[in-house]
Amino acid sequence: MADMKTIDDPMDLGAVTAADFEPHLDELFEVPAGDVSVALRLIQVKETPAYAHPNATRTPFTLVFRGETEGALLNGDGGYVLRREGFGRIEAVLITPIVSQDPASGAMFYQICLT
Repeated sequence: MADMKTIDDPMDLGAVTAADFEPHLDELFEVPAGDVSVALRLIQVKETPAYAHPNATRTPFTLVFRGETEGALLNGDGGYVLRREGFGRIEAVLITPIVSQDPASGAMFYQICLT
């Protein structure tokens, strides 16, 4: 049986792939942001091969999250740590707010693009 990663096990941002995230669809990730921790639910993993550069070592992909923490917003400034028990953590991730897919819900949505 493979060892489960703890929330503090580092992952190489340059080496993670869409396949690393797919088993965690509909699960919560944590993003420490100052004095609070923002909970983000992974709702979409999508490979975007059209954006691959000629020497790419992985297929580019995007992740879409729904914010589950009311009042704690990520503003897209600087890099964040994204972590989850059983997944590990990746550092210096640019998490960008995106237009709500359901404006009536009041939920915040965020995107990570990795090339």
